[in-house]
Amino acid sequence: MNALTDADYVDVKLTAAEVLLASHVGCMRNVQSLKKATDRVEPEPRKYWQSNIIGAIGECVIAKYFNIYWSGAVGDWRAKDVGDFEVKTNEQIYKKNVLMVKKGNSPDRKYFLVAGNAFNYRIFGWVDGYDIMSEARWGDPFNNTLSCYHMDATELNAIRDFNLNSGQAD
Repeated sequence: MNALTDADYVDVKLTAAEVLLASHVGCMRNVQSLKKATDRVEPEPRKYWQSNIIGAIGECVIAKYFNIYWSGAVGDWRAKDVGDFEVKTNEQIYKKNVLMVKKGNSPDRKYFLVAGNAFNYRIFGWVDGYDIMSEARWGDPFNNTLSCYHMDATELNAIRDFNLNSGQAD
């Protein structure tokens, strides 16, 4: 497989209403987390609110792109993010974008990487859980003491090659 480039990525523009809805879902998830007092591993604990909101916005982006219903589930930690998929979101597009998956996530799912801010987001691609969850991919991609399974955006499968009906590449 060739490394992905900007031409392989898909840009999605959200409306103000979509960002507002996703932001509310993120806030509700954070309150649930605080109420349950779960032990979360975050590089910076003060960013709990931010990570929940950004994560919900990324889910909204994938739902909009595929034109599938997004429940914005709150309180069900086992719920899939969008349809049968998991979405990992960075708050902005960096020179190096990395899909990061924690231990305990299901290898039976497809994982999508989204990044952006305000109303403009980019879907970098997707990977099968079994392809990213190998010991060779375990480590700390940014040397900040947060170990996870990780894959560079250029190594992902192109989003345009994803077949929504089969859940596989065309």
